[in-house]
Amino acid sequence: MQLYVVLCFVALLGLSAGQMTFTDQWTKKRATLHKQQLSLGPLLFILFINDIGENLNSQFLLYADDLKLYSTDRKTIQDDLDTLSKWCKDWQMEISPEKCQFIAFSPSKKAISLSKNQHFTLLNCKIPKCEHVRDLGVIFSEDLTFKNHLNITIRKAQQRINILFNILKLGSLEILIKCYTIYIRPLIEYGSLIYSPAQKEMIYKIEGLQKSFVFRLTKKFNIPYESYFNTIREFGLESLEERRLMNDLIFIYKWLIAKDVILPKVQLFNFPKLTNLRRHCYYIRSNLSNTSKCTTQFITNRSLKCWNSLDQSTFPVKQSINSFKTNLKKFNFSPFLSLNDTNF
Repeated sequence: MQLYVVLCFVALLGLSAGQMTFTDQWTKKRATLHKQQLSLGPLLFILFINDIGENLNSQFLLYADDLKLYSTDRKTIQDDLDTLSKWCKDWQMEISPEKCQFIAFSPSKKAISLSKNQHFTLLNCKIPKCEHVRDLGVIFSEDLTFKNHLNITIRKAQQRINILFNILKLGSLEILIKCYTIYIRPLIEYGSLIYSPAQKEMIYKIEGLQKSFVFRLTKKFNIPYESYFNTIREFGLESLEERRLMNDLIFIYKWLIAKDVILPKVQLFNFPKLTNLRRHCYYIRSNLSNTSKCTTQFITNRSLKCWNSLDQSTFPVKQSINSFKTNLKKFNFSPFLSLNDTNF
């Protein structure tokens, strides 16, 4: 089974960068709104395209001026593309099919190979197929892996490290570490809830970025380098793998307990009815199978064992995210990490 996703960029459907033209059916007037001069421009644009998905049969996501159609049925998406064409024609908006894309997601290499012969049309024009697509800063690949995203991100982070050492040649150790935590580490950790790998190969590759940075620091300031983990403890840093695991646990807490994150129609976990007092009261089970490389990287599977092993004392009596974060720092994550002093 394949998941087809078509990405349409509403901002490119006849709207220039300097102005947006709307056909106002309820006032029967046409207004030209300048983004730079009228603060109501973005709001009116949202109102204008708010009904774009009313007659669509496939699932869709609308964020600002980006529209994504997705379904496992190819015909459903093609019918919706025809509906979208009619909607744009009714509202006097031009379509640029060449600026849209489609991608077919599947963990099966055979299915990916077959999808190369498939296509979608918009106004009798083929929509180009892509193997990778960037969405909100995260690169998704058709084989449902994030190797491409990680390779690009690691390369960018390494470039920033090089720039950092060139600019701060006279900087102190504290300044270099501070700049690393502010300008470089967030780059590699952005979107980790989505891409956090379960394969050791990618875990080693990501951690290698911080290891090279730490090693260069020891050389620059003539500090003895015994081992990676001892050095980062001396520098007040944590391993990137441990930080990603903590971020997963904090997200699960916000989602299932604090209810700060709302994901409608998403049932990835369930609370089994258990009477074993040796487990904490928030013991959960995953609703997704964990039988392939693709499914092992889902947050429901990669962090489940660690979550269920937390002590009851880790969960504050009164729900508090800050208290939960503080308690997590006291927990020993070593049994749930792939990297240690003997293998890295």
